Amino acid sequence: TTEALDRAFGAKYDGLLNLCTRLDNQRPAQLVLFSSISALVGSTGQVSYSAANAAAAAAAACLLKDTPHKLTVVHFGPWAGSGMAADSALARIFTAKGVEPIEPWVALRALSLAIQIPDAAFVIAGFNTHYLLPIVEHASNVPSGGGGDGGEGRTALDSLRGLSETERLTIIRDVIVKQAA
Repeated sequence: TTEALDRAFGAKYDGLLNLCTRLDNQRPAQLVLFSSISALVGSTGQVSYSAANAAAAAAAACLLKDTPHKLTVVHFGPWAGSGMAADSALARIFTAKGVEPIEPWVALRALSLAIQIPDAAFVIAGFNTHYLLPIVEHASNVPSGGGGDGGEGRTALDSLRGLSETERLTIIRDVIVKQAA
């Protein structure tokens, strides 16, 4: 509904605009934007929430471009024990997408590491093997750019590590798109 969209955007996008208008370019700041994994993969029944998170992350990057300010975007997956993902219907949706709840202490530890790297985006979530296995299997069928032993004795992860960043991202994107289709 329009009301749901207004609420979601008000909480994320409007707050971001208010913050950005108060930044002083003479005093560079590091902003940490809390987002949701739903901004990246969508979420059934949460269209407004997903759109607001995606819009806020994109807007922050645009608003802070060519400024001295640094931006770290953290897309959280569901946390175990509480929050929106405690809803059993929503938990089933995340599980079907290969996203598992993470313990709060794990999320906070990952956040403490993520905020040390400005101008970056992170996903802090638990992924089950059903989701990640096709990526690793696909990588094991791709010849390594490093040459050498022809792949004998190499694990699937070794194959993925042997590729350039562009090749790794292409493989991961292709597998995710294939699974989403």
